[in-house]
Order: sequence, then C-alpha cells, then structure tokens
Amino acid sequence: MARILIGWELGAHKGHIANIVRLADMAVARGHEVHLALQQVDAIGPVVGARRWTVWQAPVWPRLLVTKPQQPVSRVATMGDILGRLGLRDQGGLGSLILSWDALLGAIRPDVVIGDFAPALLAAGWGRVPTLAFGTGFSLPPADMASFPSLNGEAPGYDEAETLDIVDAELRSVGRDALPTLPALFRCTAAFPSTLPLLDQYAALRSGPLFIPNVVPPLPDQAGAKGKRLFGYFPDSLPVDSPVWSMLARTGLGVDLHIPQASGALRQHLAALGIVWHARPWPFTRIAESAAAVVSHGGQGFVASAILSGIPQVVIHYDLEKAGAASAVEEAGVGLSFPLAAISGAGVAPAIRGLVADKDVRSRALAVAQDMRDLNLPDAFDAMLEKVEAL
Repeated sequence: MARILIGWELGAHKGHIANIVRLADMAVARGHEVHLALQQVDAIGPVVGARRWTVWQAPVWPRLLVTKPQQPVSRVATMGDILGRLGLRDQGGLGSLILSWDALLGAIRPDVVIGDFAPALLAAGWGRVPTLAFGTGFSLPPADMASFPSLNGEAPGYDEAETLDIVDAELRSVGRDALPTLPALFRCTAAFPSTLPLLDQYAALRSGPLFIPNVVPPLPDQAGAKGKRLFGYFPDSLPVDSPVWSMLARTGLGVDLHIPQASGALRQHLAALGIVWHARPWPFTRIAESAAAVVSHGGQGFVASAILSGIPQVVIHYDLEKAGAASAVEEAGVGLSFPLAAISGAGVAPAIRGLVADKDVRSRALAVAQDMRDLNLPDAFDAMLEKVEAL
C-alpha cells in the first residue's frame, strides 16, 4: 500500500475535481491511502465524509486571490504568459508556494505525489519524492521543450528568459536548483497527458505517449448524430445577458442546454427564448439520439467526447485553451468555431444551421471518430496506479 498525495493548483472547471475523485476512488479501491490537496476544497462537495480520504487546502497561487493587487493585463500567447499572470513572476511567489508544499509534504509524508495542473507541487516534490502528473494536453506541456511555444501565433506577453531568471532566483531562495528551461517547471518522474492527438496543442513537440481523454461517459457504441436538435453545455459564469442564448434561439433548431447551477433569472430567460434547460448533464448516448450537433465553450472533456461520438460541434471560445480546441475542431472538418466576442454577429446562427445540414461534415465527423477510437489510447489513471505500485 502506498500513501498518495494528489494535488491540484490551477484551472477552475469541474473536470479537475471529477478526475481527482475518480483517481482517488480507484486508488482507495486498490488499497492505497489517499490525501487530496485541493485548490478549492468546497468543489468536492459533501462526499468527503463518505469516502476514505483526507482533504487539505492546497497552497494558492497569488493572483487567484481576489484581494491581491492584479498585474496589468498583458498578451497571453504561451503557458509562460499564463503562469506569469498567475504570479510566477512575483517576488516571493513561487518560493512561498514551494515552502507551503514542503510543509504539507512533511506532514503527509507521501510515498508518491500526483499533480493535476500543479507546477509548484511538482517543483516542491522534484528530487524529494516520486512525482507523477496528469491533465489535458494543454495543462501538461512537455517538460523537455526548450521554451514555451506561442499557442495562438502571437508574440509572448512576457520575456521568457526574464521569467526564467525570476523563477531560478525563487528556486535558489528555497534551496532548489535552477531550471534548465522554463518548461522544466513541469518535469516529473512520469507524465500522463490525457488528450486526443488532434486536440494536443503540443503534438509536434511531445515525445511521450498520450492517454485517453477524460470523456463524459458513456459514449455511444456506434458513432453518429441521430437527432435534429442542438445540445449545449456552458459554465454558469456566462451572464444572463450573454448574446449566446439569443443566438442559439435564432438557429430555430430547438435547443437543450445544460448549465450547472444556472440562476433562476437565467433559467427564466432561457425559457422565454424557447430553450430547454437541464439541471443534470446528459450522457453522450442520449445526446447522440437527440442532437444533430453540440455547442459548447470548448472544455476538453466535452469536445473530446463529441469527437469520439462522431457528433458535429460548435465551439464558442474565450481563452487560450478553448481557442486551441476550437481550432482543432475546425481544422479536422468536424465543426465550427467562434470567439465569444463574435457571437452577436448576424451570421452565426445561419452558419450553425448550415453545419447541421452539411452531409459532408457529418461524414467527416464519423470518419474522425473512428480514427480516434482506433487509436485505443490507454487509460491514464490505470497507468498511473500501475506506476505507483511499481515504484
């Protein structure tokens, strides 16, 4: 039996906690002792007492704190830019995170550490305890790259050499060695990126294996969209007055929509538009029977599930990760992408109607689904636990 610490630092969507819960359950079932250190301890809900875990508050990156003065907005083109905006360039930022993780490591004394989008935890554990890492292709970039590439073709917002100098000074201040490159912040004993090759923004630079993405189960046995409506999934962060809702109504296709914890005002607004809101997510078996296409904000799990289900999709993106998923969908010929800022345009709803009517897109979605299924990518969580047991 191993004592496992699973840590989560960055990323805000429910996919993180769903994956952590699944991994923790699997580890406990195999006889391991599990500790969870979470960015948001409340995200796990009331299930803690019913499960055999210990939950700790993870160290919080400086710019995730609303009381912390925010840095001026810079361009965001690389993972280095994202981490810089989150506090990697702050004096005392990374060093404080590592010292906090050191305290948790000392209290828990894990045999192995597993990080979910947790570069500071990986840095704290490096050389001290075996470190594994999992996540999407976006949140788990290859650690052996010379530098972080631009993910949108734009110039980086921060000078990476300057960021590396700041990081190295922080590492030395807490007794760690300097990094050879900034991507080495993600170095670990073994990495388990869970994504489809066509969704991996680092595909040309990644040398290690990929694992099956964390899809929304169950998927249909036979790929293909069999319905006539739209099914949509969006986070509850989109406001009542977002132009997305009226645009969906203007498609005239009939819309089923899942928004977790949608407010009463939003539910009333959707009903007035003729959109059917659903409190619980639908499995893709049900989506495939009802929908001709799906529309979402571009979350990796949902996009990958639609691809594997052979369902054409529309991605309405608003950040660097979602824009990458949107571009991949469009380049693969299985859907459309729009930036959130463009949704109020008159041509979006007709374009979605055209997508639904396009037989070539439906055929392409089926072909891509089969290609991706034929890869038979292994399960990252099984592989991680096998690695734990081999250490």
